[in-house]
Amino acid sequence: MKNRNIKLMSAVLAATLAFSGCSKDEETPAKTNSFSFQSKTYETPKGFIEFWGPESDNKSANFDILLVSAEVSYDAASDEYTTNPNYDYVYFELNSSSLTELVSGTYTYDNVDWELDELVKPNTFSDAGVGVDVVDESESVDDEYGSDETTTGTVTVNKSGSTYEITYSVKLENNKMVEGYYKGTLTAIDYSDEGAMKSATLRNHKVLGFKR
Repeated sequence: MKNRNIKLMSAVLAATLAFSGCSKDEETPAKTNSFSFQSKTYETPKGFIEFWGPESDNKSANFDILLVSAEVSYDAASDEYTTNPNYDYVYFELNSSSLTELVSGTYTYDNVDWELDELVKPNTFSDAGVGVDVVDESESVDDEYGSDETTTGTVTVNKSGSTYEITYSVKLENNKMVEGYYKGTLTAIDYSDEGAMKSATLRNHKVLGFKR
């Protein structure tokens, strides 16, 4: 009788543990291509990677990552982004230790003073921005924020073949937090021929409404 009770208790315990394990799995939400900002979630099903070439000291290369909502497209013929009203995006300017590709790893924010011609460091990001419900890139809207001297955070990149997995948590100006995830391919755009101009003139051009 005692052995039977022990077997019964073991079976109940095993079933309980199995059910508990299933419950925990079910409670873990699947990651989606989206970011959270000011208590709201915004989907970013598309991604772009702009290659701007090596920095002047040849110790890092510049890659701009743009994760965007479905309203954003890129037209290769005109070399322009096209949008519909009320689009969303996040943007990071990453500095890879490789001069030819964006390598996997964690990139931390480094506040670079462009006016003093400071050089960026490998494995850092030197600029970031977010825009939500943007109407038109020629208009000034309240829901676009960039980085400044108070910015902190990380962008983690894991690349496997042509698939990028990107996790980010960044505090922008005015203590605005943006956190998100993206996994998928990125449309590549090569601006390496213009990279030498970037520090002088292209720092001020707009990307999807965000002024660098």
